[in-house]
Amino acid sequence: MTTAQKAVTTVVAVILVGIALLVIVVIADSPRDGRVGDEPVASSVDEMTYDEDVTALDVRADSGTVTIRPSEDDRVHIERSLAWGTGDTVAGQTWDGTVLLVDGRCEGACDAAYLITVPAGTAVSVTATSATVDISGVGGAVTAHVASGRLLVDDVTGPQRLTVESGELIATRLGSADVRAEATSAHAALDFTVPPSTLDSTVNSGDLTITVPRSPDGYRLDFVISSGDHSVTGVDENPASAHAITARATSAHVSVTGT
Repeated sequence: MTTAQKAVTTVVAVILVGIALLVIVVIADSPRDGRVGDEPVASSVDEMTYDEDVTALDVRADSGTVTIRPSEDDRVHIERSLAWGTGDTVAGQTWDGTVLLVDGRCEGACDAAYLITVPAGTAVSVTATSATVDISGVGGAVTAHVASGRLLVDDVTGPQRLTVESGELIATRLGSADVRAEATSAHAALDFTVPPSTLDSTVNSGDLTITVPRSPDGYRLDFVISSGDHSVTGVDENPASAHAITARATSAHVSVTGT
């Protein structure tokens, strides 16, 4: 073998060794149950069905998404996708009589996606730290608190207590007579299909938009505004009306519009 051939052989060997090392590194760092760098990674996808009688659903979540819909067979169905890094996940379900508690919280870094369907009259409560919560089509009372993220409510007819500390609160096609909504450092929009008997709303550092259908006896309007303004369009004001709208705002604009 000539000197030139030996040199070529050496270069090829070095290249092959480099490629082999690169492949090992890529495989070692590929996302899977195991480790990505120094962070442990685990994931699971589960589906559960409950035949038990349920009157209320209580969901606790850290980050991710929570979607709640009415079921078609009067049973509870849960589709859950979990991914977590450091710390132990504590996600699970427990029963307290006819109340189903769904706990999606975990210690350390985690992300959860829930799709839950419940009988239409089930009362729903959701508490989330940093998430998108989407509730639609349920007929029971709804209580939802999102510290940071989005709260979407649609076609709900029961009493509602809705709170977003930072983010967005969007409620559409509301058929509820009793609604209390609070947004802090957030945009809020409330759209009704029937005249609410009582709407109590509060917004700090954001905008509040309220849309209501015309009522035969108008609306009793009460605005408490500091460092902001309000507007009323297409709504008949009547201090003696059985339908009351109260709006409190700080550094915000409030608009009430009739349809």
